[in-house]
Amino acid sequence: MTDDDSTSAEDEPKLAHGTEPDTALCQRCGAEFEWTSDSCPECGWDKSAWVSDGRYGLEGS
Repeated sequence: MTDDDSTSAEDEPKLAHGTEPDTALCQRCGAEFEWTSDSCPECGWDKSAWVSDGRYGLEGS
């Protein structure tokens, strides 16, 4: 274990605070796609609608 008791490997990719991932999994079909794309190339799921609703659609809760 490291000094910070992290369970992740040192060579695992890590995101800096406030940055977006390079790829994401579609919330509809599970296909991996480029996060910078507006929609999933497999099923057409619209990422912007999900982002505007907040995490898990709890923005208005």
